[in-house]
This record gives sequence, structure tokens and C-alpha cells, in this order.
Amino acid sequence: MRKLASIQKIIDIHPIEGADAIEVATINSWKVVVKKGEFNVGDLVVYLEVDSWVPTALAPFLTKGKEPREYDGIKGERLRTIKLRGQLSQGLILPLEYSPGLYIQGSEDDDVSELLGVVKYDPPVNAQVAGIAHGNFPSMIPKTDED
Repeated sequence: MRKLASIQKIIDIHPIEGADAIEVATINSWKVVVKKGEFNVGDLVVYLEVDSWVPTALAPFLTKGKEPREYDGIKGERLRTIKLRGQLSQGLILPLEYSPGLYIQGSEDDDVSELLGVVKYDPPVNAQVAGIAHGNFPSMIPKTDED
């Protein structure tokens, strides 16, 4: 089963060319942009995977000052792959002691999705094809309006 939020170790940290406030950390071959100096190589952190629905209480900065959206009864935001200063960021890293009321204990590779309230985001099916479609349109096939 996929671990949407898990405790992982930072393998490597590299600077981003032209960026003075951020750097890129590597976790299980995934590259994640983090604030410079916040983490060190070997630190245990909470890693949130792409396509996770992250509750607003856990990461309020994801809403970017807007009203949080709701999915499956949870107010929050979908975690997506983004590009910052030309560097792809594939997830989110939070320290184990993230806020005064939240301290996560565990060892490397422990699943903490349920503890944090993180769920898998599945895009809603278009109402016109609900019950008919077997999934989203394959991304490797170009869409056209040809008959």
C-alpha cells in the first residue's frame, strides 16, 4: 500500500543555482525544495507524497492565503509537483516536531498518514460520464475534436 505520509531520512542536500533562500533535498530519489538551513543530511523528517490531500491544520501555507478547499470532508489542499527556481519539487518535507502540539515518533519508513489525516486525492469524475467511464482519458493519447 502507498504511504502518503511517512518518516524518511534526508539522503542529500544541494543548493539551487540562483536561489539564496531555498535548496533541494533528496528523499528516496525524490527531489524536494526546502528552506535553506532548515534540514541537514541524515535528518529524519515527515515526507508527504505528491497527490496527497493535506489538511490545512498541517500545512496552512499550501492554501496561499485563500479559503481552503474541501475533499472527502477534509479542508486542505492537494499536494502537486511544482517547479521553484527551475527545480522540480516532488512532495513536501516537514520536521518531526512541526508544531507545539504535534511531535511524531517512529522510525524510518513508518507510515504516519492516518495520524496526520493525510488521504489520497483522486480527481472527481466528470458528471457527464459518471457511471460510464472506467477512468480518466489516457494522457499519452493526444486529444482532438476529430470524428
